[in-house]
Amino acid sequence: MIPPQNLKLPYKIIKKQRFFYSALFILLTFAYSISSYVTDFFGIASNNISIASRALTVLFVLYYLVFLIRYRLFTTPRIFWLFLLFWAGYLIRIFYDTINHPSELGRSPSDYYLFAVVLCFLVSTVLFSVYTDSMHKLEISFFLVLLLLNLFCLQNNLKAETLFMDRAWGNEKLNPITTGMQASWLLLFSIFFLFVKKGVSLYLKVLSIPAIGIAVFNILISSSKSSFLFIGICVLIMIGLRKSSKGTLKAIAFFVVVTTIILSTFSNSGEYLALASSRLEYFGNDLSAVERVDSYGGAYKQFIESPLIGDFLEEKQTKQYPHNLILEAFMALGIFGGVLFIIILVVFTYNSIKFISAFPRSPIPYVVLSAITIAMTSGGLSISYDFWQQLAMCTGLMWNQKNYLKSTRAIKSPPGDASPGAEPTNKLIVPQT
Repeated sequence: MIPPQNLKLPYKIIKKQRFFYSALFILLTFAYSISSYVTDFFGIASNNISIASRALTVLFVLYYLVFLIRYRLFTTPRIFWLFLLFWAGYLIRIFYDTINHPSELGRSPSDYYLFAVVLCFLVSTVLFSVYTDSMHKLEISFFLVLLLLNLFCLQNNLKAETLFMDRAWGNEKLNPITTGMQASWLLLFSIFFLFVKKGVSLYLKVLSIPAIGIAVFNILISSSKSSFLFIGICVLIMIGLRKSSKGTLKAIAFFVVVTTIILSTFSNSGEYLALASSRLEYFGNDLSAVERVDSYGGAYKQFIESPLIGDFLEEKQTKQYPHNLILEAFMALGIFGGVLFIIILVVFTYNSIKFISAFPRSPIPYVVLSAITIAMTSGGLSISYDFWQQLAMCTGLMWNQKNYLKSTRAIKSPPGDASPGAEPTNKLIVPQT
């Protein structure tokens, strides 16, 4: 319930909420990815950089929490309480297994405390209060960061001994899942800027043309199944939500043409063709897929052995998470925790589709949708902090948009509040009663 004193929320506070939403979205998505390339320039151990980037993220979230407390903007949508209930059970499981059976774990207890307790749980509890009514500045910033990261990835892979490197390494800095997904995002943003979004500046359209080629190239390098699945889902949603849109059809046709040209370029080079064939063959016979099937079987067996309260944090044979959040929830927390997680996942998926409908010409909601794709194919409850954080931001944003209405009563905003393209500064935000 939004506190009564927020019945009249000045526009300057809404501007701050916009800023925090954009800053949090970029920082939570890219802090680790950007920091992973810093090691070459400063000669710092990658582990230290990773810890520093995540510490920066936590500090900024704490700063946002202070802002929420100051203006009493902390909101609790219904899914927030389901989230707390699920994590109450999962935290008990984490502390019980890390204290009583640390030697049986494949990861150190400190990893669980840092990733699960801090990044997945504590950070996410703050993010249910986010709000924005504009994606424009976030889209531009997100696209430029994506382009920079994909250029770094391209440079690293071109300097490598082989074009398509072993999937276990991905590229020199990021694993193949992260590389492939960020390339998929770049492809999606470029297509939106060229064909779907209106009022895009000329320089963004010019940058989007080579960005598509770079994105497709990096997707092929990563050969991540999550990337291909995500692209397919995006195409289906775009067709389903925009059946009569000529821009969407042009975007899909353009993507097919560019992909065909790039693949033709590979086929004209004997070296590239051999490497591409090798990657495709490896893609089809990826041993990790076999290992995951074995992990699925082990996780299911553990659930059957202890169906009420769950069995253990990890699949005991492989000593890792089973790469499927639903199965992991049943394995770790039993029938009640598993069912509760399914409810949370359904609500998240529903809100992500609502997010796309609310901002139909923005690619940002598709980034949120990708968090579900990655988590369900390669994620774990204790390490997929992007899944939990995006869940909180997406469901919180949809809740706050529903419960905040613009008042027809006007007040005068402080001088300098206006910005180009911003909404009139004499509006209030009023919660729905």
